[in-house]
Amino acid sequence: MKFQLSFSLLIATASFAAAGPFTIRWFTAGGCSGNSLGCNSYDAFQCCEEPPSPSSFPYVRATSSGPTGVVVFTEVTNTGGCGLCTSTGSLNTCYQNAPFDTAFVASITQCQPPRKRGLDLRSKVPSLTQHAECNKTVPLDTATVNGHKYDLTGADRLQIMSDMMEIGAEEFAVKWASAHRGSATGGTSTTSTTASTATVKST
Repeated sequence: MKFQLSFSLLIATASFAAAGPFTIRWFTAGGCSGNSLGCNSYDAFQCCEEPPSPSSFPYVRATSSGPTGVVVFTEVTNTGGCGLCTSTGSLNTCYQNAPFDTAFVASITQCQPPRKRGLDLRSKVPSLTQHAECNKTVPLDTATVNGHKYDLTGADRLQIMSDMMEIGAEEFAVKWASAHRGSATGGTSTTSTTASTATVKST
């Protein structure tokens, strides 16, 4: 399992006060279900950190507390952040994210083409000529295990992320009771419908 965290992300985890409207969560199971890791309440143009063992999180959904936006998928840089733009998508839509791309929410599209139709569909950009214009990479701050949220802003964040993949839910709940932050929710959508299945991303 890959566990990498840059010094700048460690600083951000300790000091960044989340106050923005967007949330991006990486999920372990189809339809954006199962356990998840998320970047919660961040602003537009802030890239959500790649999770440890990204292949274990093959589904992704971005939600909003109000403002509209475009989900921008990008190649992953060697520090786990956003690189070249690959495609765009919609808020409140579950995507099968394999091979893994990281993502941020933009107020306007940052790469072309966007969704081909008004359906749950991602389009591959044929020529990658620019970097996605994200302002910074923000750290994963919440783990969701068995329907419960756990804080990832402390010194034990890497161990918590490791244990969520390695030990059972009951053992995890006992071990990390000090990091428990209540029941998980799916986020507040900007639309009235939620996708029940995930769309396979185009290649």
